Amino acid sequence: MRLAIGLVAALLLAPLLIADVPPLVDYPNHLARLFLLARGAADPILAPMFRVNWGVIPNLAIDVIGPPLLWLLPVHVGGRVLLGIVLLLPFAGVLAMQRALFGRVSAWALASALVLPAGAFLLGFLNFVAGLGGALLLAALWIARGPVLLTALGIAALFFCHLMGVVFALVLIGGHQAALAWRGRSVRPLLVLVPIALPPALLYALAPLGAVTAPTEYLPLGAKLAQLLAPFTGYVLWLDLLTALAVAAYLIAAAVGRRLDVPAGVGIALAGLALLFAVSPYAFKGTQSLDTRFAFMAVLLLFAGLRPRMGRAGMVGFGALVAVRMAVLAVAWWGWRGDLADFRALIAEVPPGAKVFVATSARPPGPLGRILSNGIRTDTHLPALLMIERRAFWPLLFDEPSQQPVLLTAAFQALADQNGGAIDIATVRPGQLHGYDWVVTLGGAGIATLAPVPRGELQEGAPQSQ
Repeated sequence: MRLAIGLVAALLLAPLLIADVPPLVDYPNHLARLFLLARGAADPILAPMFRVNWGVIPNLAIDVIGPPLLWLLPVHVGGRVLLGIVLLLPFAGVLAMQRALFGRVSAWALASALVLPAGAFLLGFLNFVAGLGGALLLAALWIARGPVLLTALGIAALFFCHLMGVVFALVLIGGHQAALAWRGRSVRPLLVLVPIALPPALLYALAPLGAVTAPTEYLPLGAKLAQLLAPFTGYVLWLDLLTALAVAAYLIAAAVGRRLDVPAGVGIALAGLALLFAVSPYAFKGTQSLDTRFAFMAVLLLFAGLRPRMGRAGMVGFGALVAVRMAVLAVAWWGWRGDLADFRALIAEVPPGAKVFVATSARPPGPLGRILSNGIRTDTHLPALLMIERRAFWPLLFDEPSQQPVLLTAAFQALADQNGGAIDIATVRPGQLHGYDWVVTLGGAGIATLAPVPRGELQEGAPQSQ
């Protein structure tokens, strides 16, 4: 089993060798922030663009781990090392939960490779993915009779990793304790949840989330049910559907055939996650895909908390499915290398300190790797390379005070507000380009264009290129 675990881990990491900037949707934006934290303060061109804003922020996993890696390693090497750590955390959590629940790791845990380099990871939800891994590891420690104090400290640390990781850990531990309470006909096992839940509750009260007033949005029923496929999202829709159906059908068949071990605590946790998915909004306090995140948790728990007794046919079948999905991912990332090279050639003439407006054009379906099976294009944040590699200002940096420890300075925030997001180039208003030097337009099928802003659009008094 150790050899099999090592092979699966190597298989998960191998695609990170293909492209130095993997096509994870949000990743270039995150990397730009880490680059600023690691090197920006000492750079006379970048330093005036931002300021550091550390605080009680429940979204800091990569912001703590990433800068030291970027101090020690070239930026794109350190970035991929960070991606490897983030990817292996939930895999380690799945293995730890299996061992804590069943005494050993089963072959079914290795099938988690179907969903680890997919879904949330491909979207670039890096802190969230790390939080899921941390939650599984912490729950495994608790099930193995970890001490209350250590678990409380772990929950507090998990809060700074990602708030949803805390929710996942409390659901897992709460399910385990609820099962003990039911078995012993006593509420005492539930009382221990109080000292565990207290640290994140106090930290939340100190966090800036309470002041966030972004609108709450619920999806229509059909769109909400479609989110159940999100954990399997890759590049080919039929393959994602096949994977989801294969997992569901196999578990149902195992349950009907009495070949499925379901610990009571895991069953309670899965029921809790289903309820949370059903009642949660899609958007809340500036966080998107809130309800979808409970689907990510539930699917990961299917591999971490259940144990179907797999025969050779099942192992071969799921092994082949993992191999096919990883092959598709490798082909997609290999094709992405061409887009990456083209974009770097495109922005090569942008001088340090320039200010670059970002827009989009029509988005027809692109080649494999340029768009996910759910329709999200993978190059949305690729212009972050302007900041990382050209030391130019790019206005879409993630800098929400309740989520990131970096804020733009006032003058550059005004320019960012003026851009207003990656808008359609056809809707750019007269004067909206004031203060900018260049316009990057992301087109369909991996095609981008770069053009200087006409001289008449430049606004006197706006921050100038250095």
